[in-house]
Amino acid sequence: EWLSSRCENLAVLDLSWCGNYGKIKPSALQSFIETCGHGLTTLRLDNCHVATPAVLETVVSHCLSLKDLSLGNCHLLNLPDFNILCSLESLESLNLYRTMVGHTTIVTILCNNRRLKNLCLAGCPNIDG
Repeated sequence: EWLSSRCENLAVLDLSWCGNYGKIKPSALQSFIETCGHGLTTLRLDNCHVATPAVLETVVSHCLSLKDLSLGNCHLLNLPDFNILCSLESLESLNLYRTMVGHTTIVTILCNNRRLKNLCLAGCPNIDG
């Protein structure tokens, strides 16, 4: 709450490596995004233990200006959890390094994000050559 009132014009949020060991709760991040996510253009949640399916749903529904999303090494997300990302349409950069994203989801994301310039799928076990 304290932080939300000071971030009305927030455009970039990097919580990479945050939230481990329960320091940040997924519900707190969801609430923050609901309040301050409307202006976010960049969101980085690399190796973040609060990147849950519910958080992704909140991101997709509230961060309509999002151009840069990084979810590298978010190991709490499973194959079907990435389907929600197919709703995004303004991405220019997407980092899914070492995640469980699947081939079909990537194809749909590519079709819906014609301005995508950077895509990282390194170390993704469900992506076939």
